[in-house]
Amino acid sequence: MVEINHIGIIGGGIMGGGIGQTLAQHGYSVSIRDVDEDAIADTKERVKSGKFGLESAVKGGYLTEDEKEAALDRITFTLDIEEAVEDADVIFEAVPEDIHIKGRVFRQLDELTDDVPLFSNTSGFSIAALGNAVEDPSRVGGAHFFSPVPVMSLVEVVKTPQIDEEYVEAVRELAEDVGKTTVVLEDSQTEYGFIVNRIWGAMMDEAKAVVNEGIATQEEVNLAMKEGRNLPVGPLEGPGIGEEW
Repeated sequence: MVEINHIGIIGGGIMGGGIGQTLAQHGYSVSIRDVDEDAIADTKERVKSGKFGLESAVKGGYLTEDEKEAALDRITFTLDIEEAVEDADVIFEAVPEDIHIKGRVFRQLDELTDDVPLFSNTSGFSIAALGNAVEDPSRVGGAHFFSPVPVMSLVEVVKTPQIDEEYVEAVRELAEDVGKTTVVLEDSQTEYGFIVNRIWGAMMDEAKAVVNEGIATQEEVNLAMKEGRNLPVGPLEGPGIGEEW
């Protein structure tokens, strides 16, 4: 069985920083690599004092001051990808959601590592497609954390026909060890999105159709779905949804 103590994270920001923070809070050593000092500074600030950062956890009574400081001590930041993956037991890729950027990262990781599991935090790209960027696709999987990572409980663990099941189990256990609920699912090479985003996207399309057909207004659709299905937000509200589409 793969024993995980140290995790390399390629890409900081909201996702990589949130993953690193969550792992560090639960005792894991983390190295986060980003592309420039400004990006690193932003991630450091978000991890320490952001809305869902460690200081907020202390104020909410979820961590003590000593536990906060210990978590910060377990996170290192670097511009050097080789340094970030050194001695890593597993590597999470968390760069922007661009298949070409992710492909380049996986090619770099293939050159720098041999038998370390490589898991992408993509929210929907084919894991098999990313696995094509490495010589041994049996070590490539998906671990889709949801934002904001410190408070959202779900992780979609995505496997391909090629992946070593030992790696799938190791990452599933890691996620559950830091308090997450996991679902393990098969990779799809034809549709973007795994479970949550694919189904939510279909619901958004139907909600838009209801409005466009004049059946109900955007506000009425949102209200009906929240009250009728106990959704926290309607399908046509929240970030990225405007009055027109």
